[in-house]
Amino acid sequence: MKVAAAIVALAQASPAWLVENWWQAAQEVYAWASANPEDFRNAAVSMGNRYDALWNFCNADGSDEVSGAEFTACAAAAANHFGMQEGTKQYLYDFGVKYWDVIDRDGSGGFSENEFKGGIAAFVGTNAKVLLKAYDSNDDGILSGQELSDWRAMFETRADKFGVDLTPEKVQAMQAAWADAQTDGDASTGTLFELAKFQLNVFNGLLA
Repeated sequence: MKVAAAIVALAQASPAWLVENWWQAAQEVYAWASANPEDFRNAAVSMGNRYDALWNFCNADGSDEVSGAEFTACAAAAANHFGMQEGTKQYLYDFGVKYWDVIDRDGSGGFSENEFKGGIAAFVGTNAKVLLKAYDSNDDGILSGQELSDWRAMFETRADKFGVDLTPEKVQAMQAAWADAQTDGDASTGTLFELAKFQLNVFNGLLA
């Protein structure tokens, strides 16, 4: 179940680098979302039902909102579920504190389903930007060729370190998640949007 830890593997390998670059990426994502709210909303909504498993995982009482207490408990449970180290948990907590009021647009103290989707979309978008910064050696905004191979190799290495047995069934599931994330039909490349969509597919698959 800890295969999703590979998505945050950079945090385990180089916490200082990730924290610095992750916060920068988060600021860029939220600045863009604030300046282009309609485009951001459309991008988030285009992910369809890929938020459902996370929403259900966090929405313990099944109400119309995820409360602050539910979200805190959900974040802690998810961090443990995905095998995150304490340093990674802390910067995720800091992220929630810093951007809570941005996500909670109506000031209710909790997240409606649409607010929740926006927050998760920004989160996976931030992760995708960091992956591009780490592996996009030619700065064309796409992972391709050796860049994609290097990321996949890291993914497999970190999965092995966390004691994850990448059985043929798990590999097939991950390949299906990657194929479903493609927007251009080309599985040999990964755009920022496709990297973000892949993360949602993985989370959805593990928590469904």
